[in-house]
Amino acid sequence: MNTPKHPQRKAYEDTVVIERLNDGKLRLQFSVDITKAAGWYKPTTPQKKIRPGLSDVPQNYTLLESKCLQIHLDFLNGCFDPTLVKYGIGKDRPQLVIVPPVKKEIRMLELYDKYVEYRGKDTSLNTHHQMKVTLRNAIEQAINTVGENALEIRNWLLSNRCNKTSKECLRFLSKAHKLGVKHGLCFVDPFDEMSSEISVNKTSNKFDDHEDIFNQQLSYTLEEMEAIINYGYGRKLNCAVLIEFLFLTGTRISEAIAIKWSDVNWERESLRIARQWSMKGKCFIPLKGTKNIPEHLDYRIFPMPKNYRLWNLMKSVEKRENQLDLVFINGNNNPISRIYIGDVWRGSEATGSRGIIPELIKQGKVSKYLSIHHTRHTFSCIQQNIYGIDSKVVSSWCGHHPEVNDKHYWETDREIKPGYGELPATQQMQESELDLMKEQNQLLQQQLEEMRKLLQDRDK
Repeated sequence: MNTPKHPQRKAYEDTVVIERLNDGKLRLQFSVDITKAAGWYKPTTPQKKIRPGLSDVPQNYTLLESKCLQIHLDFLNGCFDPTLVKYGIGKDRPQLVIVPPVKKEIRMLELYDKYVEYRGKDTSLNTHHQMKVTLRNAIEQAINTVGENALEIRNWLLSNRCNKTSKECLRFLSKAHKLGVKHGLCFVDPFDEMSSEISVNKTSNKFDDHEDIFNQQLSYTLEEMEAIINYGYGRKLNCAVLIEFLFLTGTRISEAIAIKWSDVNWERESLRIARQWSMKGKCFIPLKGTKNIPEHLDYRIFPMPKNYRLWNLMKSVEKRENQLDLVFINGNNNPISRIYIGDVWRGSEATGSRGIIPELIKQGKVSKYLSIHHTRHTFSCIQQNIYGIDSKVVSSWCGHHPEVNDKHYWETDREIKPGYGELPATQQMQESELDLMKEQNQLLQQQLEEMRKLLQDRDK
């Protein structure tokens, strides 16, 4: 008989061998013409091979080996059955059991790649990029180091990656295996509930989209804001106009970069904020929180009152032609890079750039360092606390916390205008109080004068 290591070995007389075919099936080759021995021999079509209909799997190969041994012994003893019914591989094959091929489990990294591809259309561009690059690299390195043991992968990730990355890797691996079980690519999810056991401490210098935008500790004062804006213009920075725009509107950086000239409505004195710019994807992506906007709007409106500060700022921006029709562009007519803005804001040792905030802290004009994202907090706090604009209106301008805003605030009445360029509410209150005191003083003087006249007339 042949062995798996020698599938092409010559079949000697009175023997039968097993052949592996390219279509994944097994075939028996006899050393004699079994059709002649059975009495129905046709000279033009010698029948020395037969396909029992079995797949090429270890169980079936072992089964045929036992049959071949029995056939060989019958050849030697002269009791060979040419109909093959005796061996269960004849015309009826009454004794032969066909074993289905064993389905091999997919490799772990391949399963994860299939899951990432599966989630490509329903995840944000940044999250998908993280799954495809950062998390995949960590998972691949873990598998190459400790193999495909789930517990060993978990321990390796916790020892070589931060808790947040480890948690995300285990979470997506679990989801990938659940999808694999559903579609028959694997049998179990060895990462089930592993990610929930890992705690991630939120750092104080990172903020998500659900933070309190009215927290004054996370904002600059009005005087500090003006110092930052003036410093940017004084150094003639390319992004000085963008920095002032961020302070005047409270938009996210990605939203400000994505503002197009077609979004500027001079007639209605308003700006339309309709998209974000993704650095990783080099494309536009939808706004955050649009699924909660009433009537399924995919934009929000920001008032730009005529001849006020924001209006004048937009008028001062040079309109240069570019493929994307963007307002804020660099020297190459491309979207301004967030990396460049960050280097200008905080400084960079690599480029030798002096940061705006570190320099102003040295000069004593700014009290603390906050990231450029906190231009958003500064806008919100100044509008509410200094100019007295309702927090719901400010939230609607910023596109923040849609669950606490009334529906009509999403299309805010443009008669409600940002307070920049106007007299602060506190100062208005002080002046109105002074005017009232002056009127009361004049009235008191008149009353005193009348009393003097009355006394003089009485004495006469």
